[in-house]
Amino acid sequence: MPGAGAPNKSASFFHLGPNQWNLFFSADAEFSALLTKIIEEAWGKRSLIVAGDFKARSTGWGFRETRQCATALHDAFATLEAVLLNTGDTPTFDGSLDYSVIDLTFASDTLAP
Repeated sequence: MPGAGAPNKSASFFHLGPNQWNLFFSADAEFSALLTKIIEEAWGKRSLIVAGDFKARSTGWGFRETRQCATALHDAFATLEAVLLNTGDTPTFDGSLDYSVIDLTFASDTLAP
């Protein structure tokens, strides 16, 4: 596993420290493969925080439609007993033409408020 803050060359994520990851999904990334890698890295961790630019649209976090990758993302984190901390009320991206909740943060249910 890469050291804290070091980019993982095989995936688009940074391991920030014990049980913490920051992710960015580019259009080129193999979403399901990267999601599998995240689950493998996080499996069995009692407390974890995962934040990232997932580019996964879901009505669960403020979009008008739910895409298949968002359903896969939600289901994957549910297997880790992690909950989404974003409510969809506060945008994480606010551009001149649009705003959205595209950056998501998941945490173990033991860490969630």
